[in-house]
Amino acid sequence: MAEREDILAVLAPRQEEDEFAGKKVFVRELDCAGDMPAAERALDFSLALIVHCVTDAEGKPIFADEDLQKLRQSARRRIKPLIDAVMRVNGFDVKAEAKNSEGVPASA
Repeated sequence: MAEREDILAVLAPRQEEDEFAGKKVFVRELDCAGDMPAAERALDFSLALIVHCVTDAEGKPIFADEDLQKLRQSARRRIKPLIDAVMRVNGFDVKAEAKNSEGVPASA
């Protein structure tokens, strides 16, 4: 499962040292859970989709349910492309669906 661990490591929030007002500070990326407290259910749904939809080349799931907490702690900026891909493939990308669908007459 090295592939799984590698992906989880890439998704982990980063922290950078910086200087502010002459003092050393550390600035960290928000994790998914911290970034979206009001949308917790939507986040949980998105992360559950990642667990159930992301596989290796042979179709074997990369993640398991026990990875949900680690995924919640992922950097939102880095996991967002994976969430977007899962949403798109499963037809939950409203903008892409509207763009790719033909208009439905109002009388339909």
